[in-house]
Amino acid sequence: VSASGSDLNAGTRFSPVKSIQIALDLAFLSNVTKIYIASGIYSPFNGLLGSEFESGIFVRINNLILKGGWDTGFSNQTGVSELDSKKQHKETVTISDVTNLIMDGFVLRFGKSGIQASSCNNCIFSNITVSNTFNGYGLNLSGDGNYIYANIINNYSLNSGTGLLTVRGSSNYVIAQIISNSQNNLNGGGGGLSLLGNYNICDIVALSNFCGASGGGVYVSGSFNIIRGTINNNSAGFNGGGI
Repeated sequence: VSASGSDLNAGTRFSPVKSIQIALDLAFLSNVTKIYIASGIYSPFNGLLGSEFESGIFVRINNLILKGGWDTGFSNQTGVSELDSKKQHKETVTISDVTNLIMDGFVLRFGKSGIQASSCNNCIFSNITVSNTFNGYGLNLSGDGNYIYANIINNYSLNSGTGLLTVRGSSNYVIAQIISNSQNNLNGGGGGLSLLGNYNICDIVALSNFCGASGGGVYVSGSFNIIRGTINNNSAGFNGGGI
């Protein structure tokens, strides 16, 4: 996929398509397991689905490698691909019912939510940054055995009820910087990280986050979870400014 490609192309290294969803559809039909996306900015009607869709892209393929940030010749992964919803999508990326997905090398911004990942198991989300969501999650993940390496920065939510990084499930490993997020629902928990499950390990930096209810930096519900790192300068409307 390339921002300078054409959706009439074959979707190969030397003939890339322009739209990420077209590449996903071609991969599903052809049993292709790797999609490489060149560095560049992808927005509604310009690499992402248009505003008539709830999401910029929909991912429902098992065992898929989805990597952004490639150079124009697709020889080296040198940066990131930027997915900018321009406040036109409910979610910039929607992922559902997948196993063994690798998603790497993306910056997401200006969706109502960034990534909504439901029923994902044994997946890897690495080198991901989500910023400037305006009334949802940065990354909302449910499932078991996932690895998350992400930056969740400067996101806002009124209605989500849980943190801008929410992890539901067991045996997940999270490495994240969670900075300057605000979750203003008075009935929810977690301004930065909401960890809802058992046997999860989190190495985090949670700074300057706010929750209207409890758990400004971190909110935890579950057993046998390990949380390590720095939790500083967070605040909450009711209880637990830090955790």
